Amino acid sequence: MNKKFLLATAAAFVALFIINSIWFGFLFKDWYMENMNAASDENIAMHAFAELCYALLLAWIYPLGYKTGSSMSQGIKFGVLMGLVYSLPVNLHHHASMGGSWEIPCFFIANGLIVSVAAGIAIAMVYGAKSSAPSAS
Repeated sequence: MNKKFLLATAAAFVALFIINSIWFGFLFKDWYMENMNAASDENIAMHAFAELCYALLLAWIYPLGYKTGSSMSQGIKFGVLMGLVYSLPVNLHHHASMGGSWEIPCFFIANGLIVSVAAGIAIAMVYGAKSSAPSAS
């Protein structure tokens, strides 16, 4: 494994963990506890492991579609795309299976997009921008 991949994974993991901690632990804690019947002793270690898995996958996939442009713009584009891949289908499936208000899938799709954009930017900053100029050989 190369150093950039490991650093990108770590940066994405930190971004995911911090934003999800703020999202679920502070901003929407009451809403989440009320609507999701969440236990007060949630398995934070399993959530962290899931975020590490997602960070690894993002850091692995990012270089495959890496285009020229600024790290920020590439990270945002990548984050939006991966956020939709990550959160849209699964939340629509959950809604189709469980029914209820559209508020819940929209909540989780929004969360998926926000955390994925943050992780995408973190990864892009580690990998750096590709120059659009041809390299001199």
